[in-house]
Amino acid sequence: MEFRAYFKHMDSSLPLYAYADKKITSCIEKYVRAPIEAHVTFSVNRGINHIACDVIAGGGFTLRVEADDPTSMYSAVDRLEDRLNERLRRQKERITSHKSRVVGVPVAPSEVARSATSDGGLDQQPVDASYVLNYEKVWREDKPLGRI
Repeated sequence: MEFRAYFKHMDSSLPLYAYADKKITSCIEKYVRAPIEAHVTFSVNRGINHIACDVIAGGGFTLRVEADDPTSMYSAVDRLEDRLNERLRRQKERITSHKSRVVGVPVAPSEVARSATSDGGLDQQPVDASYVLNYEKVWREDKPLGRI
């Protein structure tokens, strides 16, 4: 993972860089396995510490998270870590909970008709034609027109 930090309107700080690197890297590596870049910008505007993190992951996934804190930049990093953790967790849930929207489609007739024999081969059994017609009818009704 590549981690870059930018400091605007403030002096660069190696301890702050190391603290942010450790927190953000551990948070990202918990949820994402693809090669990643994280660009973090530290800035102070009107006495408020602001931190922004842009995460660029493999597969075109990008994410921007921001946090503010008036007390210290370290607490802003902690707030950013919490927000980043929540956003990455939600994104991972969206990806892993992807399910087919076709409901009530029976098993394919070819799979029902086959049965394993003792020699390990497949033995074809006769299939009722009405079952095949019903299967295709249900399959076509669940598919929107123009899509396969």
